[in-house]
Amino acid sequence: MHHRSPTRRQILLMEAVNLLELPVQSLALASSQQCARSFGAEGYDGFQWNQQIQSLIDQGIVQVGNIAELTNQSSTWDSKIELDSSALRRLADGRWCQLFRFSADFTIPSASLCRSRSWCRQGLGFPGPGGMAPFGTGSAASFEAADLAGSMPQLSAHPWLLGLGFTALVLGSGCMVRLGSQPATPSPPPLTPAVAATASPSPTEPAPVLPVEPALPVAAGLSYPRVPADPAAIAALLASLEPALRSAATPADQLAALGHQQQVIYRVLAHRPELAKQVRAQLPPRWQGVFDHHLGARREFLAMHPRRQRPSQLPAWRIIEPEPAARLLGYYREAAAATGIPWQVLAAVNLVETGMGRIDGISVADARGPMQFLPSTWAEPGIGNGGDIRDPRSAIQAAARYLVRRGGLKDISKGLWGYNNSDHYGRAVLHYAALLRDDPAAYTGLYHWQIHFASSAGDLWLPVGYDEPRPLAVAAWLDLNPSARPPAGSSGY
Repeated sequence: MHHRSPTRRQILLMEAVNLLELPVQSLALASSQQCARSFGAEGYDGFQWNQQIQSLIDQGIVQVGNIAELTNQSSTWDSKIELDSSALRRLADGRWCQLFRFSADFTIPSASLCRSRSWCRQGLGFPGPGGMAPFGTGSAASFEAADLAGSMPQLSAHPWLLGLGFTALVLGSGCMVRLGSQPATPSPPPLTPAVAATASPSPTEPAPVLPVEPALPVAAGLSYPRVPADPAAIAALLASLEPALRSAATPADQLAALGHQQQVIYRVLAHRPELAKQVRAQLPPRWQGVFDHHLGARREFLAMHPRRQRPSQLPAWRIIEPEPAARLLGYYREAAAATGIPWQVLAAVNLVETGMGRIDGISVADARGPMQFLPSTWAEPGIGNGGDIRDPRSAIQAAARYLVRRGGLKDISKGLWGYNNSDHYGRAVLHYAALLRDDPAAYTGLYHWQIHFASSAGDLWLPVGYDEPRPLAVAAWLDLNPSARPPAGSSGY
């Protein structure tokens, strides 16, 4: 057998073998029969790690979504594991933790498992949303580990991270079965274009009820979002929007309206610090860090032009539909794997430059394409590489290579300075990148943000379909497109 020398990345990962701690969590068995060999399991598991592992995550060597995998060694299975909607968070003792949701169907040919009359109710680990209630009807069974070895679903730290997959399984909402450790061959995580962290929120979280004003004109199926005047109402609205934008249960045709509402709230609050302070104080703690990143980013952009006179002309742009969210995420991750620039940074640059590709136009500096390259920079050896400056995949890869060239692997702030010579710009991008790092599910909301233009007539919304070959007076355009005008309280200035 041919052996290759380990890469620096593999060495770093192998050094991390004993750093991950696996608190045992809960699984619930469900079966429609009193005694059966086929079962469904569903539950939550929390992983905790120290700063050394977090440093690998911060460097883009490890993705939070790839920390854990679910393996099912039964005769039939349909298993999955995904990030829960709860964000990665830092504990008081300096460690980090992330909640995962998992489910599995499995068959145990050698045992008939009859349900007892009572559930085990040991309060283990991170109870999932809704507490420790079972996912099936009836009661759970208790067994010895020897009855199940080799046949049950196993939840473990991802073997490419640990090199050794210690597994722990809890059955019946608290009855624990420990399975032994298994050797595993380190391998890189797959690059998949799936959006991470799409688990449903708690059933107790209310669905968002957006403020409506029937008289508002509509464009592209949407109207300009209204922002309530009362800080408690804004906080309640945000507290319902954030989980809904992270939930796989939210209908796809509602995401655009929810994302636009979220965006407008943060744009308004960035201009109104006292109102923002009151809103934050009434937000659930879960969303306060998210709030801070959004307002931090927006205020950095406002600080780039503190006293400018807002334009009375609209730009010569086209506003188009972006690439599908999953496809864009695949492009970011592909470029990150090739260069080492974190995918979150690439997504943040794409967001702030063109709304993830919605703006098709040429800037006043002659930059163009979804990542806003100057043609001269694109033509430099090793940047554009002969690709199309307007093609999203080519532009994202070129942006990653450019950030590397400008020193982004050693200091990403320095790399971003090369992209835009402003510390405010770099800090704004890194706010969004940190949000995506800590809470990958925030990607869905950011993807659905619309294009806004801070004009002399207010914060105008330029919907998909805006197409002006030359600059146009704001007043003339608003006469024809009243849906772009913000309703009272929704502009922020």
